[in-house]
Amino acid sequence: MDCHGRGGIGSGGGRVLLVSPLSRWGCAYCQGKLDEAGPFLARGVELRGSSTDPAPLIMAAFLNASRGERGKIDPSLFAVRPQQVIDGDFVIGWADMYALLSEKETALAWLRRTDELSNHNYPWFERDKNWNNLRSDPEYQRILAGIKRHWERYREEFGGVELHVPVASGR
Repeated sequence: MDCHGRGGIGSGGGRVLLVSPLSRWGCAYCQGKLDEAGPFLARGVELRGSSTDPAPLIMAAFLNASRGERGKIDPSLFAVRPQQVIDGDFVIGWADMYALLSEKETALAWLRRTDELSNHNYPWFERDKNWNNLRSDPEYQRILAGIKRHWERYREEFGGVELHVPVASGR
């Protein structure tokens, strides 16, 4: 099943079969189906085992933060600082977690780090429901305006390729 509820891989249809519990969790989360997301997430965290991969923990943090359950977030995530992380996808994960927890200054520090690492996916950031509670903040708007300038420059340089950006529910 893909993120839009369609089954299988269509020949030439550009759909991707999701087999990973974490991928399935991500789709359910983006569609606002938190109760459905829980079992997929639990399985992903279980499969993590002793791995040092932070992805399952970050995804669990999304769910817990979106429910206002800070105490259920793995404490190791709170010890990490933006400059310690060099993967733009992980950085935005931490930023999202703090945004959902309404920890504005920390969320914005992580968002600035996202920009530093050239994660300039403006169409996604513009719609990401995890930032709804900070959208009116002037510093958030300033950072996002900078990300938008990078995005527009990329479009000018590489052409107007339109990318499909899923619309997160809740907005």
